[in-house]
Amino acid sequence: MLQVDLSFDLQHFSHGLESLQIEAATVRELLEKLDIRFPGLSAKIQKDMAVTINGVIYEDALLEPIEDGSEIYFIPKISGG
Repeated sequence: MLQVDLSFDLQHFSHGLESLQIEAATVRELLEKLDIRFPGLSAKIQKDMAVTINGVIYEDALLEPIEDGSEIYFIPKISGG
């Protein structure tokens, strides 16, 4: 089971839910399950957010494996200038 924490930016998709427990083996699977539960959330994450898995930031994380018990956060992508 994964602990997924949603930033304030994403909570309007989850109707104010700040965190949830979910099972997934990869980030892609996680996003698919989140989108079933909260339509539109996956598109927002893929467009604007990076994924952190246990404190490690991934910009393109779809194929990253996720171990059971991991903590997942979504943060704004870093843009260069």
